[in-house]
Amino acid sequence: MRNNTGLVLLAHGSKNDLWKKPFNQIKEELQKEHLFGKVQLAFFELDTPILEDVVCEFKNQGFTKIKIEPLLLAKGFHIQRDLPNRIKKIKSKFSNLEFIIGNALIDRKIVFDAISTSIINDHLSKKIQWFNPEGKAISCSEKIKVLEDGLDEIVSEVRNFLDDAVLMGCSQKLTKQKIISNLVNLQSEFKEL
Repeated sequence: MRNNTGLVLLAHGSKNDLWKKPFNQIKEELQKEHLFGKVQLAFFELDTPILEDVVCEFKNQGFTKIKIEPLLLAKGFHIQRDLPNRIKKIKSKFSNLEFIIGNALIDRKIVFDAISTSIINDHLSKKIQWFNPEGKAISCSEKIKVLEDGLDEIVSEVRNFLDDAVLMGCSQKLTKQKIISNLVNLQSEFKEL
């Protein structure tokens, strides 16, 4: 059965082709997962196709539901005012289409955490280090050994789980994302010391 949901990845737009390259890569990755009938990149301005053109193309191809994911970091003018106004005009033209609108990227906990973690990891180097809540390094070699051995054991178990999922026909990328999103929300039962 055909998937009647089209995904629009809506970026700001730029005249610079290098700027657009990562967005095209995201589009290609999402299309490979077959979660949507079609994935298309569109722009608010400065480049084509614009949002309205992609919606019209999707409508002509028989899509009945359109999910719009803004590829903008924060809720600025385009997400707060421009997008709602454009959607209102599009709906008046195509009243039979259903629209689902995503959030700014920073509003997704996994993106927020990824940015913070990336900055922290870059600062701390690639070597695993263990820190207390105030940012002081754990220096006890026995504690470090217990932590690193425990982490090695967890990574081994997760790899086994991932192998099982892939052998059962699951997407490796989507399974890893599911694991990560569960880890991001994991909380200790104990208060930090």
